[in-house]
Amino acid sequence: MTVATARRPALGMAALGLGVLALYFVIKQAGTAQTLSLLWRALPLLPLALAIEGGRIMAEVMAARHLFAMQRSAVPTRAIFRAQLVGYAVGNVLPVGRMAAEATKASVLARHAGMANTTAVAAVTQALHLIASALILVPCVVAARSASASFGLTAAIVGQGVVLGAAGGSILLAAYFAPCEGRLLRRFPKLMNALVAFRRAIRSLPRFPFAALGWLVAARLSQVVLLGVLTRAVGAGFTIAGPFVAQAVLLMGASVADVVPGQIGAFEATFALFCGAIGMSKANAVAVALLVHLVQVLWTVVGFGAIVVGRAVRTAQINVSATLRA
Repeated sequence: MTVATARRPALGMAALGLGVLALYFVIKQAGTAQTLSLLWRALPLLPLALAIEGGRIMAEVMAARHLFAMQRSAVPTRAIFRAQLVGYAVGNVLPVGRMAAEATKASVLARHAGMANTTAVAAVTQALHLIASALILVPCVVAARSASASFGLTAAIVGQGVVLGAAGGSILLAAYFAPCEGRLLRRFPKLMNALVAFRRAIRSLPRFPFAALGWLVAARLSQVVLLGVLTRAVGAGFTIAGPFVAQAVLLMGASVADVVPGQIGAFEATFALFCGAIGMSKANAVAVALLVHLVQVLWTVVGFGAIVVGRAVRTAQINVSATLRA
């Protein structure tokens, strides 16, 4: 184990500790009793919130399914769905969650399409997620202006959209033109062969995956709907602009605190900071952020359940094969 590898869990735990500390102070400032009361009030709408988040997960499944179809890789939808659940769970407990989720999905699906193809899909999906986030921020800017949000917040949303779009495009270009030859790489034939296979898999996509991007934009829109439902659940006043501004704030919190597992404390802090722009009280805003985390936690439990079930099924299959051979 290298020193860098040994430090990763410690850094993750330190980031989580800071997030929990921030969460404690934010809830205390918003009013612990009032926040808990709002959470209790919102529980009847929790099943609807879980269903909406499930729809977001399915939208990401459909995006991956489209990418594999473009590669002409025969990957069962059921396997993609299980990989999405597992990736969702891993992404919510590790730092830099989106990257960890895509890497996990690539590993789970490698036996169906090969590591090169699944890694290529993971890279493209990561890029498309960034571009989809940039696109959803366009109506968020309009919403921020209509809600008379501060110029600073509006500028931050615009800046984030530009950065996310540029990052997504850069990942696509880097993947497509990834170097796979050269004197240095020839010294590492396994790495060179892996890069050659990866670039071949990337270039097997015959065109830009607009359908997959559309599914991921739909996933972001479902998150806006979720925020709207949670806003009503805590009894805050509802406006069309509010959930879009909340979505922008959510994305900013996720970007700033990407190293914090699950962005614990980051969502709550950013929602409390921009509660006025969202159109609700600080207690309402913190309660909505906590409910977002509650929904994610429950689906994370489902994801880890999928890991257990998948291992049990594979063990049963191995046992049956061994019995038949005997």
